[in-house]
Amino acid sequence: MTVATLLTHPLLLFFANIILTNLTAVHTTTRNARLLAFALSVFLSYIALSNWNEHVNTTGWAGRFLASGSFTMPNVIFDRFIIRNWQYGKDDLRCKSIGRENEKEEKKQTKSEWGQEVVGNTRYIGTSLEVSNVPFFSAKDPIRGPTRWRFCLHHAAIVVALYFLNTLAIDGQLNVNQKWIGDEYIPWFGMMFGDGILNLRDQIITRITISLLYWVCQFCYLQFFFSVAALLDVGLGGGEVRRWRPFFGEVKHAYTIRGLWSKSWHQNIQLTIKGPAEFITHSILHIPRSTLIARYLKVFLTFAVSGATHVAADYGSGIYPAQSGAMSFFCAQALGIMVEDGVQEIWRIMGGKKNTLLGKIIGFAWVLAFICWSSPVWAYPFARTMRREDMLLTFGALKPLLVGLKFW
Repeated sequence: MTVATLLTHPLLLFFANIILTNLTAVHTTTRNARLLAFALSVFLSYIALSNWNEHVNTTGWAGRFLASGSFTMPNVIFDRFIIRNWQYGKDDLRCKSIGRENEKEEKKQTKSEWGQEVVGNTRYIGTSLEVSNVPFFSAKDPIRGPTRWRFCLHHAAIVVALYFLNTLAIDGQLNVNQKWIGDEYIPWFGMMFGDGILNLRDQIITRITISLLYWVCQFCYLQFFFSVAALLDVGLGGGEVRRWRPFFGEVKHAYTIRGLWSKSWHQNIQLTIKGPAEFITHSILHIPRSTLIARYLKVFLTFAVSGATHVAADYGSGIYPAQSGAMSFFCAQALGIMVEDGVQEIWRIMGGKKNTLLGKIIGFAWVLAFICWSSPVWAYPFARTMRREDMLLTFGALKPLLVGLKFW
């Protein structure tokens, strides 16, 4: 491999983008300098993704994480430094000391530490800029969390359990009859209720099976690497347990689609997808914040940005944007929220009670049905193309990212 070819490797360009983001945090204060950094970041991401197939050949999580990370880095610069205009000394990213009311007593954060916090964190737990709906450890001790030993034991057990759960979910998808996951069975109001009526049972079973197993895998990947990072930081690096609050929220909030995505699912990319939505709605279109159109436009744009991020992730696993259903899936979630908000408003006008047991049971059934209805557009192409060795939570899945870095 020549040096020129090596310089277009997505993994190296991703690390270059991380360094650029850190330098932007530490050394820039003006809008023009940050716009220049944003443009350079976009260029690095473009080079990485446009040369992807020359260097990487995988259908698994390693490619998905790298490609989505490459797509996300310019968004981080745009959100943190241009839209929100975070500045060292003004936006405090220190983790507040427990039981210490006077923040001046806390150790001053250096510029380098602040830059590392901006780049290396996403939820900013314990700081004045903590994102919303980050779950707590427990009602009894919401902030401090368990002891270091108990915390590490808990996450070590999770890592082992998720390895086997993910393997079962992958094998379950690979064993599904490929006949029923073709493109012709993806349309939401297509074959299931049309020409395929005689095979309705098989289509429904396949739709539910693939949808549920697909989301089991997504949960496994995200929680697995969160737990590994938590173990390394707290167990080996001396990190604080309180900075590793649970990655996912409680299932009890998932009786609405809004609750599923805003409370039960992870909030790791909350700022990155909400920032552009806010910017377009209020700074470009100048729509007043209090209006109904602003509310739902931001919902739609937030899911659209998330969809674009996941289209990039799909590209990293060998699914071209034209074949990816990520954008359709996430935009459908915005539609689902609008529908359920409308139904809840009609129920309120009729004098119905909120948050009843029966209402929550119906809500859980609605969310489950909606996810199984909307997921195949995204999950079927993935199930058709994935290779088992790429999907397992092993070091071998990283090989496709590293093999192209050899000079010999």
